[in-house]
Amino acid sequence: MRLEREGRLVEMARAEIAQRGLSNVSVVRGDALATGLVRHSFDLVHERLVLVNVPERLQLLAEMVSLAAPGGVVA
Repeated sequence: MRLEREGRLVEMARAEIAQRGLSNVSVVRGDALATGLVRHSFDLVHERLVLVNVPERLQLLAEMVSLAAPGGVVA
């Protein structure tokens, strides 16, 4: 699952997923600071370039950690 804030990028990603016939990939529109996703449910939680672009770095990191399952990885 990928979380994306911008609606147009969500639609672009979904179109690419459909074109490639990927059934194990999903894109969700949401806010990385308050995802609303199920806590402790992901084996891997990662970000790319988000921490350098938001001032609320500690809030973002706390959200990422809260999503990782026990023994999961935050990168």
